[in-house]
Amino acid sequence: EGLEDINLAFSKHVKGTKNSIAQIESALALLQAQTRNQDEATTALQQVLADSRAQQEEKIATETAHLHSCVSETQATLRTLISNLDAKASKVGNDLRVLNDRERETTKKRLEHERRQGEAIRSLEETTHHQAKAFEAHQMEVVKELEGVHLQHGQMASRVGDTEIQVTQLEALTKDHGEQLTTLHGESVSLGARLNGLRDR
Repeated sequence: EGLEDINLAFSKHVKGTKNSIAQIESALALLQAQTRNQDEATTALQQVLADSRAQQEEKIATETAHLHSCVSETQATLRTLISNLDAKASKVGNDLRVLNDRERETTKKRLEHERRQGEAIRSLEETTHHQAKAFEAHQMEVVKELEGVHLQHGQMASRVGDTEIQVTQLEALTKDHGEQLTTLHGESVSLGARLNGLRDR
């Protein structure tokens, strides 16, 4: 945007300079025409030399006054054109300074924005790093807790295995006791029958 403004201001300055040059060329053409008129007047004056002295002085005075008037007008036109050119050059210089100031301000703001972005990125990286460290520490704690739970499960499984062995042993003892009770019952029945037989006798 700053470069476009500079190009536009420079284009306007060039256009104004071209217009001023055209005006100067027009003034020079007018001066040349006046010079030709002066030459013609000089020729006329030379021709007038043949006339009377009074007529010659009158014509010379008239032509001289006309020439002085033309020269004065031309000088005034040139002074006006030069003044206009100086004013336009000053305006273009001021416009360029303003555009340069704007460009510097824009660059300053852009650099400040980039600096803030860099700080934000660094802050985010630090935060992410701390979060990763905290998450890693939390994971280690969870792993340790899981290892403790697995150890407890192993101890419980060992206890359950011991209990199952004891239950199996109790079942075996119970089975032996049942067999012994069955044998004792059979022997008791046999003894009862013998006692009954002895009573009958």
